[in-house]
Amino acid sequence: MAVWRSLPATLSPELRTLVIELRVLKDRTGLSIATLGRRTACSKSAWGRYLNGQALPPRDVTRALVQLAEADEARLMVLWELARSADRQAVPVQPPPAPPDPLVEVTVPGESSPRSRLTRVVAGSTVVLLCLVAFAWGMLRQAPREGTASVVRPASVGYVLTLGGFCLSEKGEMDKSGLVHLADCARSFPPRLLKPYGEQAWRVTTEHPYWGAGCMGTLNGSVQADVALSDDVCDGIQMDRFTLQHTDGGVLILPAGQSLLCLGVKGSPRSGSPLVQVPCDPRDDGQLFEVRSGGAGS
Repeated sequence: MAVWRSLPATLSPELRTLVIELRVLKDRTGLSIATLGRRTACSKSAWGRYLNGQALPPRDVTRALVQLAEADEARLMVLWELARSADRQAVPVQPPPAPPDPLVEVTVPGESSPRSRLTRVVAGSTVVLLCLVAFAWGMLRQAPREGTASVVRPASVGYVLTLGGFCLSEKGEMDKSGLVHLADCARSFPPRLLKPYGEQAWRVTTEHPYWGAGCMGTLNGSVQADVALSDDVCDGIQMDRFTLQHTDGGVLILPAGQSLLCLGVKGSPRSGSPLVQVPCDPRDDGQLFEVRSGGAGS
């Protein structure tokens, strides 16, 4: 297994997750970077940049590596979409100003004297240096070694699902049915996030102020079309695990173990449309979800 260099600290969590996954897949193939470049029609130097977090690999190059490693293409392409979205929204971070020379006297209006200012600069620099040393030591002790785990997942980060620009929601805070429908994102309730679950499955988790933590699913794990989706306790009698299938138009969400039924709405997405199981159709806008960065979760 290759010994990878540390990724840049400024890397977004989404791109970091994707890069670590790609490193795992590259190790799984057993190919050198040069051979990988020949097998994927991509230069060795380009792969070096991609695997060291210096650039987002193109979609086709990512898919080529996934296929070589015989990995879950749908899941990796979702991670790629999230990394691309984060890369587009990234705000350049300005480097901090260089600290003043600790031996140079700096006079600031309102200060008592150059001597007192110099004393504070020297003392302050010493404290900062000690803090940096302690911080670096703590990071070395706590930081995981990248590339050593077979699969790395963002355990505390979830993603938001939208369908036709709408979010998933219940009818209200005291709605006991928990039935899920589309609503304006500003009015959707309760907060919910798409999170990895196991090796290839995903869950849609909720945090309800009255009913507590839960998951979205179908009652009794029904495999019939037109069955509604609802929020309930996780690991209960409902089927609350899903797989994702990436398409050019969006992401299809299938109940785990299913290949014919997808989540969606009947007709075009609109506010109030109930979320149900429908026969999968990658051309149906009522089934093509968008997955975007969400926030921290438990």
